[in-house]
Amino acid sequence: MVADVTQLQDMPISQLFDPQPEEELEARSDQEEAMEVDTDKPGAMADREVDGSKAQRGHRPALDCGSLLRSCIQSAVGLLRDPGEHGQRNVRRVEILLGLLGEDAGDIGKASFARAAQVRLHHLLLRQEESCVLGRKDWVAQEASNPDALQEAGTFRHTLWKRVQGVVTPLLASMVAIIDRDSNLELLATPNTRAWVRELWMFIFNDINLLSIPLVTNDARSNSDRAHILVQSYAQRPGEACSAVPFSWRIRDYVEELWVQAQYISAAAGPGPGPAGKLEEIFLQTPLGCFLAGLPAEARRELLLFYLRDFLLLTMQVSTEPALELLQMALWSCIQQLRAGSPEEPSLPWVHRAYQHFRIRLQNFSRILTIHPPVLHSLATAAQSQDPAGPEMVLDVWAAMACTELLTRDLLKPSPQAWLRAVKSLAVPVELLCSEGYVQAPAGRAGDLIREVRGPWTRIFSVALFVEHVLLGTEDHSPELRALVTDCVFSLDKCLQGNSDIKTLPPFLAVMTVLCECKDRASRTFARFGIQPCPVCLVDPRSPVCLPCDHVFCQDCVKQSLTMGQMACPLCLTELPDGFSPTVSQEMSDAIERHARFRRLCIGFFVDLVSTLCFKDNCPPSRDVVQALLALLFTEKTLLRDPPQSHTKSLSPFDDVVDKTPVIRSVVLKLLLKYSFPAVKDHIQDYLSRLERKPFLDKDKTELYVLFSSCLEDSIQERSSALPARDEATGLREDGQFLEACLLRGRRRDLAPEASVEYLQEMAQIRLCLDRACEVLSELQGDSAPAEARRRFLQQVERFCTQSENDWYRVYLVRRLASRQGLEFVQSFLQAGHPAQWVFPHEVLAQQEDLLGQMDRFLVHGLEYKAVRDAVGKAVLESKPSTIGAALGACRGSQAHQATYLLLALFREVAMLYQARNTRLHPKREQLEALCKSIEESQVLSSDVRPFATALVTNSLPLLRTVGPGHGGLAGTLAELAVHAAATLLCGRHRVLEPLRNLAFSPATMVAAFLPTMPEDMLAQARRWQGLETVRWYRCPRGHLCAVGECGRPMQQSVCIDCGAPVGGQNHRSITGFTDAQNDVDRTQTGHVLGSPATGEEAVASDRELAPAAFLLARLLTHLAMLWGAAHSPQELTLLVKPAVRDPGAFLQQHLQRDLRQLMRTLGKSADDTVQVVHLVLCVLLREQHPLSGQGSFSFNATLSTKEQRNSWEKLLQALVLPELERLDKTLLEVNGLISRDERISSNPVARIVLGDPAAFLRRLPRASALHCSRTWSCRARLTVEHLRHVVEQKNGREGVPVLWRFLQKEAELRLVKFLPEILALQRDLVKWFQNVPEAEFQSIRGFIDSHDSGGLKQLLLSRVTLFLSTWNKLRRSLETQGEIKLPADYCRADLDLDSDFEVILPRRQGLGLCATALVSYLIGLHNDMVSAVQRLSKEEPSYSVDASEVADLHVVSYEAERDLMPLILANCQYQVAQGGESLQELDLERIQRQVTGRFLQGKPRLTLRGLPTLVYRRDWNYEHLFAAIRSRVPQSPLPHAAASALGGQLQSYSDACEALSLVEVTLGFLSTAGEDPDMDLTLYLQDKLRMGDQTEQVAKALHLHPCRLRHVIALWQLLSAHKSEHLLRLQKEPFREISAKYQERLSPGSAKHLHAFLNQSSLDVFLLELHEMILLKLKNPHTEADFRPDWSLRDTLVSYMETKEGDIPPEMEGQFPEEILLCHCVSAWKTAAVLKRARQTR
Repeated sequence: MVADVTQLQDMPISQLFDPQPEEELEARSDQEEAMEVDTDKPGAMADREVDGSKAQRGHRPALDCGSLLRSCIQSAVGLLRDPGEHGQRNVRRVEILLGLLGEDAGDIGKASFARAAQVRLHHLLLRQEESCVLGRKDWVAQEASNPDALQEAGTFRHTLWKRVQGVVTPLLASMVAIIDRDSNLELLATPNTRAWVRELWMFIFNDINLLSIPLVTNDARSNSDRAHILVQSYAQRPGEACSAVPFSWRIRDYVEELWVQAQYISAAAGPGPGPAGKLEEIFLQTPLGCFLAGLPAEARRELLLFYLRDFLLLTMQVSTEPALELLQMALWSCIQQLRAGSPEEPSLPWVHRAYQHFRIRLQNFSRILTIHPPVLHSLATAAQSQDPAGPEMVLDVWAAMACTELLTRDLLKPSPQAWLRAVKSLAVPVELLCSEGYVQAPAGRAGDLIREVRGPWTRIFSVALFVEHVLLGTEDHSPELRALVTDCVFSLDKCLQGNSDIKTLPPFLAVMTVLCECKDRASRTFARFGIQPCPVCLVDPRSPVCLPCDHVFCQDCVKQSLTMGQMACPLCLTELPDGFSPTVSQEMSDAIERHARFRRLCIGFFVDLVSTLCFKDNCPPSRDVVQALLALLFTEKTLLRDPPQSHTKSLSPFDDVVDKTPVIRSVVLKLLLKYSFPAVKDHIQDYLSRLERKPFLDKDKTELYVLFSSCLEDSIQERSSALPARDEATGLREDGQFLEACLLRGRRRDLAPEASVEYLQEMAQIRLCLDRACEVLSELQGDSAPAEARRRFLQQVERFCTQSENDWYRVYLVRRLASRQGLEFVQSFLQAGHPAQWVFPHEVLAQQEDLLGQMDRFLVHGLEYKAVRDAVGKAVLESKPSTIGAALGACRGSQAHQATYLLLALFREVAMLYQARNTRLHPKREQLEALCKSIEESQVLSSDVRPFATALVTNSLPLLRTVGPGHGGLAGTLAELAVHAAATLLCGRHRVLEPLRNLAFSPATMVAAFLPTMPEDMLAQARRWQGLETVRWYRCPRGHLCAVGECGRPMQQSVCIDCGAPVGGQNHRSITGFTDAQNDVDRTQTGHVLGSPATGEEAVASDRELAPAAFLLARLLTHLAMLWGAAHSPQELTLLVKPAVRDPGAFLQQHLQRDLRQLMRTLGKSADDTVQVVHLVLCVLLREQHPLSGQGSFSFNATLSTKEQRNSWEKLLQALVLPELERLDKTLLEVNGLISRDERISSNPVARIVLGDPAAFLRRLPRASALHCSRTWSCRARLTVEHLRHVVEQKNGREGVPVLWRFLQKEAELRLVKFLPEILALQRDLVKWFQNVPEAEFQSIRGFIDSHDSGGLKQLLLSRVTLFLSTWNKLRRSLETQGEIKLPADYCRADLDLDSDFEVILPRRQGLGLCATALVSYLIGLHNDMVSAVQRLSKEEPSYSVDASEVADLHVVSYEAERDLMPLILANCQYQVAQGGESLQELDLERIQRQVTGRFLQGKPRLTLRGLPTLVYRRDWNYEHLFAAIRSRVPQSPLPHAAASALGGQLQSYSDACEALSLVEVTLGFLSTAGEDPDMDLTLYLQDKLRMGDQTEQVAKALHLHPCRLRHVIALWQLLSAHKSEHLLRLQKEPFREISAKYQERLSPGSAKHLHAFLNQSSLDVFLLELHEMILLKLKNPHTEADFRPDWSLRDTLVSYMETKEGDIPPEMEGQFPEEILLCHCVSAWKTAAVLKRARQTR
C-alpha cells in the first residue's frame, strides 16, 4: 500500500481494484516514448515534468492487488465448506490459488488469471457499493476514527490493510466457490492441460454475463465473525476426478436455458425449424458459441467428447467407470443417429438434443446396467468384435440381448429364487424396450435387433411365470414334486425354443401339453392311479371313499348309489363285498387336497400366461388360439354311463372339474375386448352365437346380453380413459354426433340385428352418452344456464330421446340421475318450466299433479315404525292423538325404539308440513295443541326427550325452523339424517353414543376432546413401515433437520450443513445431542381440524387404518352431531373448529355433503342407497348394547379426552358397523322393497321408474324383447378407486392382497408422486440461483417468476411452481400430522398460491423453506413405502437405489388415475351368470394386484435423500461445533505450561495477540474439514500446508522455544482468545460487548472479597481460561437464557461445563468457590481474576 494514505481518501475500495487506470498508465507511457518533445520552448520541460509527476501520482496503483489477494487466500478458502467428506480440497485450493496469483510476472497464464480475478473482484465490489451508497468513500475516515481497529492492527496503514482484507475475503471466497465447483481449478493447475482448455477456462471466467458470482455482503474483520460458504458439487464422478471441460456444469445449465428459450420461441413462431434447429441457431449467436466455433477442428472434436462425458456425469447417476464408458458410447451413437445426413459439424447443443430425443432409451440403458451388472462384461466382450458407438443407437438393445442370453444360459442358477429375481428386476426395462414405439421411426438396425430380443425374452418370461406360480409354489406344501416340476421347467423352455409366440397355436398347444403332462405326473405321485373327479358329481371327491375296484367317490354320492340290492360300483358295476360300509379315506382326502392345490397353481400360471402374453401389445392372438381359448370354457363329460353332455368350467387346460350349474364367464370376452372392436368383433360374435345355442339359455337370454353389454361398456370406458385427455367441449360434441348418427340409422331402419354384438356395442355406447348427459344435468343449478357446448349437447340428447320412439332411454336417464343425485333431485325436474322436463316419459308428466309424498327413508325401522307413522298421520288429520298410544302399545321393541319411532313420525307427519309452500297445509292450532298435550302425557318419551318432540311439532327447532312459505331451514336428505341422528342420540342408550350426544347437546364439554376421524400424528406408526427407514430424519443439537440414509440409523459422524454441529454416530448409536425427530411434541390436535372441505373429489382415507366405509360413517356421524351443536350453541361449538369459521352450520353442511359423496363412491351405491346406509347405521346404534368380542379393549369416556380413547371409540363403532356392511346388499333389497310398497310413494310414477318395472305403465317401450327390458336398462354402479378399496377391505385384503391394500390406502397421495422429478428440478434450480445469497429479494412467488426476462424460462417456472403448489395443497393436511418433518401448524393451515411468500418454495431445513423440504421428503417416503411393500410380497432383496439428485420420471411411481388405473380396474372386473341367476360382478383382486405391481411399482428403485436440493443458511462460526469437528479429526490435548507462559511473554502487544489469534482461527477452519497429523508442528503446518510463512513471523518467534503441535490448537485458541480479552481490559475496553447484560452484573463487596480469597488459593490461569471459554462458547448466543439461567450457581455451571470436556477439574473449584456468586456475575468474576493476574505480573 502507498505510504501516503491520504491518496486513499474519497476513493471507494472498488477503485483500488479497478484495472482501467493501469491500462491508461501503460498506454500513456507508450505514447510518451513515441513523442518528440520540443525542448527549445521555455517552460516546456518544466510543464512536462509537472504533468508527469501529476500523472504519476494520479495513476500509480494505491494498492498492490496481487499481494492483497495472496494475503486473503487462506482466510477466504477457510470459509468454504464442501459437501460430503472432501476436507482436503481446501488445502489443495490454497496451493492452486497461491500458484495462480503468484509473483511470477513472466507466466502469461497466471498473469491473465490474476487480472481476471481482479476484474471480477472489482465488479463485485462495485455491486456491493451500489447496494450501500452511504459511506462507500469515507471508509478511511471511519477507520481513522475507530480506536479499536487501530489498537488491533497496531498502525494506521495496517488498519486500512485489514479493512480491505475484511471486505475482499468473503468476495474472494464466493468467487472460489464458483470457479472450483467439481474441482474446476485443477484444469488450470495441471501442467499438461490442453491449450484450448485453458483458453475456454479463461473465456468463461472473463464473461461476467455467462458466469455469475453471487455477492456475499460481509466485511467482518476476523474469521470468527464470517459465515461459511457452501461449494456446490453437481457431478458424482467415479474416482473423484475433476471435470474434463472447464465449467461444464455452467455450460450445461446455459445450453438448457437456451433450450427452454428455443422451445418457447418455436411454439410462438409456429411452423419453422423447430426447437432443436432454433437452439443451434441461438447458440451460435452467443459469445460462447462464437468462441467455440473459432477453435481448431481437432479442439472442437475433443471438446465435444469431453463435454459428453461431463454431461453424463452431471445428468445421470453413474457408479462405475465401465458403465460411464458405455453410456458415453451410447450418447455418441445418439448424436450420430440424430445428425445422420446433416452436413453441419456437431456442437455442444447436439449433446442436449440427442439426450432429449433419446432420454427414455438412455435412462433405460442405464437402469439395465445398474440392476444387472454382469451385462457390463458381456457388452465389453461384444465391443471387441464390433463398434458399439456406431452411427445408430443400439447399445441398449445389445444390453437386453445380453441379458436374455445370460438368463437362458443360467436357467434356474444359482437358485430358482435368484434366477426369478433377476428376471423380475429386468422385466420392466426389457418390456419397455420391446414395447411398440420404443424406437422412433425409422427403426433401422435397432428395430431389427429388438425383434430378435422379443422371442427369447417371451420364452424367458413364460418360464419365469411357471417358476413363480408352480415351482416355487410347490416347495412349501409338496416338496416331493420339486424334481418333477424342475423337469417341466426345462421341458417348457425347450418347447418354446423354436417359437415362443404364445399368440400362435403351436406354442400355445405346446404349453398346454406340458401343463397337462405335469399335472398328470403329479396326480400319479399323489395316488397310485392318479386323482380323478367323482364320476357322479364330476368334481373333486369330498369325504372320499375308495371302493375295492380303486374308483373314488364322494361319500354322499356313493351312499345314494349303494342302495339295498345294488351293492356295486356305480361306474364299473363291480360287486362290493358283503357288509361293505363306505368309509372316508383320510390318506386319499389329503392327496386330493394337495392335488387340488397343485392344479390351482397350474391354472394360475396358465391364466397369467394367457392374459399377459396371449393378449399382449396391440395385436390380438390368432383366430385358432381364440377358438382354443373359447373351447376351454366348455367340455363334454359323461355322467356314469349316460351320453356325453356339455358342461361349463373355468378357464383351464384341464377337464377334470366342471360347474355343477352352468356358468357363463366373461374372462375371455374381457381379454378380447382389450383390442379395438373391429379387430375382435367376429370372435365375440362367434362366442355369443355359441352361447345362444346352449340349451340352458333357451328360456331367457337377458342375463347373457347384460353380461356382454357390461363387458362392452367397460371396454369403451377403458379405451376412452386410456386416450389423452380431451376438453369437455370436444367430448360433448363427439357424443352428440354419435347420438345423431344412431337416430339417423333408426329412421333409415339401418340397424344391426338386435341380438348381434354390433347392436350390443351400440347400446353400450348409448348408455355412456346418456351417462354424460346425466353429469351435465346434475350440475344444473337453479336458473343458471349451461355453457353453449353443454346446451347444444343436451338438445341433441333431448332430440334423441324424444324421436327414437324408445322410452327406455328416458327410463335410463331418470334412473341414472336418481342414482347420482337421489330421487328428490329428479323430482325437482317436474317443477313448472324446468328446462329438463323432457327426461320424463309423457305418462310421468301427465301424472305429476297426482304425486303424493316423498320417499320415507325411516322405513329402515320396519313395519312397527310404519304403523306409528300412520297413526300420527291419522291423529293429525282427526286431531285425536289417542291412536298414537295404541300404535306404540302394539310395538314389541324397547322403549327407546318406541320413542324413536314417535319422534321420526312427528317429523315426517307434522314438521314436514311446515316446508309446504301452501300455508293452508301447515298444522292447525287445535291439531298442535292436541299433539303437544299427547307428548306431555306420553309414557314413552322421557323428560329430556319431550322438549325435542314438542319443538318438532311447533316448528321451533333452530336447525329446521322455517322463515316463510317455501323458505325453510335444513331440508331434504340432510334434515332427515339430522332428525334421525338426534332421535337416536336422545333415545339410544348405547355407550358409543355418549360422545356424539355431548357434541350435539353439550359442545362446551368437548372443547378439549379428540374428535373422531380427525388426523393424528402418525409418525410413530410410520416408523414401523418398512421402506421409510431410508427417509429418517434427525435433529442436530441446535434443532436443524438432518437425514440419515441406508438403514436409517447413524453409522458415521459428520456435521450439520446448517450450523456445523457434530451429527451422526457410530454402530447405530447417535452421539449426544443428535436426536430422532420423532421425539418432538405430538402434533395431534383436539377439536375439528379439517378446515373447509376440499372442492374436488379427492379420496379421503383414515390415517389409523379404519375400514374406508366405517371411517366415513364415523366422520359423517360426528358432523351430524356437531350440526345440532351448532344449532343450539353456536358459540360453544365454534370453539371446537380450527381454524375458526363464521357460520358453523353452513360449514358443517358442506362437510356433510362431501361425506355423503365420498361414502357413495366408496360403497359403489346410488345416492339414495347411500343415504339409506346412514339410516341403517343409526338403526344399529339404537339397538340394545350387547357384548362384542374384544369389548374390554374399547375403553373411552364421554369426552374423548385422549387420542387413545378416541381411537378406541372408532374401533367400537367399526365393530358395530362392519357386520351390517357385510350384509348390506340383502338389507338394502329388503328396505327398498318396503319403501317401494309404501302407499305414500307407490303411486309416484318417478318412484315406480326408479324402484320398479316401468313396463307396466309406459306405452312407448319395446315389448317382448330380451334386449330392451327393465333389467338391461338398469343402472350399474360405476366402479371407482374408492369402491375398490372398500371391496379389498371387506375381503380382508390386508392379508390376501397386501400390496394392493397398501396401494389403495395411499392411492390419493401416491398419484402425486409422479410430480416429484419436476419439483426436484425446480428446487435444484432454486439452489443454483440462491445458494450463498444472503436473502431472497422477492416478496411473493409471483414476483420471483415475473422477474425473469426470458419468456421460455418464465413459462417453465410457472409450470413447475404450479405443480409444487398444487401438490402442497393436496398434501398439506398429511404433512401436518404424518410427515417425517414436523412442520409448525401455521404452515399447513391454508392453501398456497402464487401470491404466497416466496420463501415457501425455497428448500431449506428451517423457517418457511422447511415446507419445500418436507414436501419432497414426504413424496419420497410414499414412493419408498410402496417399493418396500412390493419387495416384501415377492421376498426380493432391496432394489437398486437412486439419489434425490438423479431422480427421473422412470424412477418414480407414476400413473394417471383415470388414464392408467381405472382402465386396469375395469379390465379385471369380471362377470358371470349362473343358470337361473342374475349377472354378477366380481373384481379379480389378485390379478389387479399383479398388474398394479407390474405396471406401476415393479422395478422402481428406492430413493435416497442424498443430493436433496437444500439451501444452506450461511451460518456464523460456532466454536463449540467447530471444536467438536476438529476433535473428531485431530485428537486434542492441553497446551504445555511452558509454551503457554512463553506465548504470554512474547505477545506483549494487543495487535500481536490479535494477529496470532487470526492465524489460529484460519488453522481451525482448515482442520475442521481436512484433519491432519496431530503431532505435526503448527508452524510447519502454517508454512508448508497453508503457505502462510510470511504471515507467521510473530507466532513463529513466540513458539520458537516451545513448539506447538496441531493437537494443541484448541488449547492455543483458548489461551490466545483469553489473552486478547486481557489486553482489551488493560486498554480499558470492554471484551464482552456481545454478552447479554444479564450476565454482567457487578459483584457485591462481600462476594468480591470471597472471590479474591478463592483466587489467591487456586490456579488463577485455569480459572481465567475455562471461565473465558465458557462465556464465549455458551453465553454469546442470544437464545442462551433458556439453557443458562442467570440465577444459576456459577460454580456448578462452570464445573458442569468443565466435566463435558473430560479434563481435570481443580478440587478447590468444587469445594472452595463462593456459593453466593451466580452466573449473572460471571463477567465481573472474570474481570476480577484478570485484574488480579495483571497485578501479580506487575509485582
